[in-house]
Amino acid sequence: MKLSRDARRQTKELFELAMVDGRLDADRLGRIATEITERKPRSYVQMLKFLTRLAGMSDGDRTLLDSTTVLFGSGIGDANTHKNSDLPIILAGGGYRHGEFRQLPASGPGKVPLCNLFVDIAQRMGLETASFGTSTGRFS
Repeated sequence: MKLSRDARRQTKELFELAMVDGRLDADRLGRIATEITERKPRSYVQMLKFLTRLAGMSDGDRTLLDSTTVLFGSGIGDANTHKNSDLPIILAGGGYRHGEFRQLPASGPGKVPLCNLFVDIAQRMGLETASFGTSTGRFS
């Protein structure tokens, strides 16, 4: 099985957290792994339930999800290094085209700041703004 560079790095960090006095503590490793698997998916499951509820509620001639923009994610791409690129962001509802995964350049000339998404959301809500924070334009 081939692991990505990121998966190898995360696995190494997990094992380093489970070390006690230079030795791997199996109980500590088990507790760390259980905590990670219990915490992270839970928030995503709750978000899915929330979106499902919004999609099931009517708001005139459309669903409440169609009338609502939901932004879910984190401002940290890697909590260990406090990296603010490669952010895990989910955008749902609000009349956006869904069902796609976008991976944008994290650096270089094609880099797109997250603030561009905030400008796009604000403009779709009827706010007349051309910028927000470090935005360079609209997201789409």
